[in-house]
Amino acid sequence: MDQNIMPKISVIMPVYNSKQFLRMAVDSVLNQTFEDFELILVDDGSKDGSGAVCDEYAQIDVRVKVIHQENGGICSARNTGMKAAVGEYLAFIDNDDEYLPNLLEENYTLAKEHDADVVKYGYRVEETFTGGFVDNRQQVAKQFTVITLESLAKHYIECRNSGAFNMIWNGLYKQAFLKEKKLVFNEQCKLGYEDWIFNSLLYSQISKMILNPSVEYVHYQREGFSTSKKYNDNQLYACVLASEAEQDMLDAIEIEKVVPLQKEENLIANIVEILVRLDNPNCPYSVKEKAEKLLQIREEKFYQTRLTEETLEKLQSFSRTKYTVAKLFYYKKMTRLVYLSKIYFFYLSKKKRRMQKSK
Repeated sequence: MDQNIMPKISVIMPVYNSKQFLRMAVDSVLNQTFEDFELILVDDGSKDGSGAVCDEYAQIDVRVKVIHQENGGICSARNTGMKAAVGEYLAFIDNDDEYLPNLLEENYTLAKEHDADVVKYGYRVEETFTGGFVDNRQQVAKQFTVITLESLAKHYIECRNSGAFNMIWNGLYKQAFLKEKKLVFNEQCKLGYEDWIFNSLLYSQISKMILNPSVEYVHYQREGFSTSKKYNDNQLYACVLASEAEQDMLDAIEIEKVVPLQKEENLIANIVEILVRLDNPNCPYSVKEKAEKLLQIREEKFYQTRLTEETLEKLQSFSRTKYTVAKLFYYKKMTRLVYLSKIYFFYLSKKKRRMQKSK
């Protein structure tokens, strides 16, 4: 690539203490069939020598740019990469994941053919559990689909099921669109939900997006590396922000005209997600302290306005468990809610283990 010519794609990779897997991730980008890109490696204060590996790649491939910064978290690193990017489209990759060879070529072609703000492609998850069990699963759209803001409500369920909403690295994004809408990552989110918030803000403003049913990305969840296994109070705060952004997006696309109770369904899912976080074995709080946390969350303005008696009445048509969760949360019966969630999640974990053993 001529350094004086603007690349068609900027690939942004935040790097933090990933020396063990970093070369695999970087090589998967550099070995793409499409060559007109820059790879921006943002070393976010690594302590394991990852920064030196980044510099090594910059010495041998002119397409690689390296930025070293003090540790600020993945959102800070992504925003740093976005500021430095000069490509027409942006793509993202985690520092321990992998691009399949045709990812950039296929999706850039689709983006240009349809003048799309966003192209979302499928991905494969490989998760390694204790004992060597590996779970391989895919999230991918059922068919090629062109979606506008006006038709997003119609395709909402398909987008959600394909993983289009919850991840950022399974997409190609027009940089001019992101700049026009002033879309960046919320740096207050340190351990989760940053992608969900970004995508919710994105989809409430798109002109056109593409769902590509091809699997183009491999996401690895490794024992001891996944942030979903850890606990941090910031996760609770970020979960509330994610739900708020999602509800605003659903308002913008007028989802109630197509899926009447989707907003209520998502609101309950958000409360359950908070309960999941508090039920984490690494959560240090007692039952009383968890109930106090839930009470603090219940007092947030978002829940005061979204979870009303009218909402509760609509939720009576849901399953008994979901309605009970909403009712206890609404009436601030938090200790009972904590005990109920512990019993329910224990049942689900036993069911999951039985399913794993049967495979």
